This record gives sequence, structure tokens and C-alpha cells, in this order.
Amino acid sequence: MQLEWGVFYDNGSLVTNLDGEHWNLPRRGVQVVIEGYPAIGWVKTNKRVDFYIYDPEWERPKWRTTSDLFGLWDHMSNTGMKVILFGGFISDRHYNEVCIKATEWARKHFGQKSESLLYEE
Repeated sequence: MQLEWGVFYDNGSLVTNLDGEHWNLPRRGVQVVIEGYPAIGWVKTNKRVDFYIYDPEWERPKWRTTSDLFGLWDHMSNTGMKVILFGGFISDRHYNEVCIKATEWARKHFGQKSESLLYEE
């Protein structure tokens, strides 16, 4: 069973597990990470955080998130290699554009059960 994921950036780009290894991902400007194990029907959306951490040595590989430095240090203090991606601030309108793209990709890739990611105040 392999983890499948898509990383959506503030410049509108998308990088997925089919594009290459997580080790080679651009590190800055992340807005949304969608991950899942289609074989078991598990899908998770990670968004609106400062740090996205890929931990391949957890019980099963997955993305973890945190919005503070203590959380980042806590993840980093565990043994093993990790990938850290950084979020960034963009306007609500721009964020919604990224979320529309992410929602469409998730529904196509993981099925209709994927949630809408639009930001609404």
C-alpha cells in the first residue's frame, strides 16, 4: 500500500507523488497537501498551517502539520529523515483559487468523498 499525495503551491503549481520523490519537492509556498491511501479509502486534507512535514518512518508514511515552532521541533526531535515544507500568506481570493484546483484534483483522484476546501469567513 502506497501513500498518494498532491502538494498545491501559491503559484498555482501542483506536484504529486507521480512527479517524483518527496525529497525533491519545492520547500516554500505550500497552501494545501492532500494525501490518501485509495486502497483503504483514507483521504486527509492538510491546509492553512505553517509547516508540512513528511515523515516516511511513521507507522505508515504520512504528512504531519503544525503551526508553531514547538510543534516543528517536536517532530524534528524524532529519529529519521523528514521533509519540511513551508506555507505562506496569500490573499483569501488567491487561496480560494488554489483550493478550487485542489478540490477538483482530490475529487478526480480520490473520489467524491473529498471535501470542498473553499475558505469562507
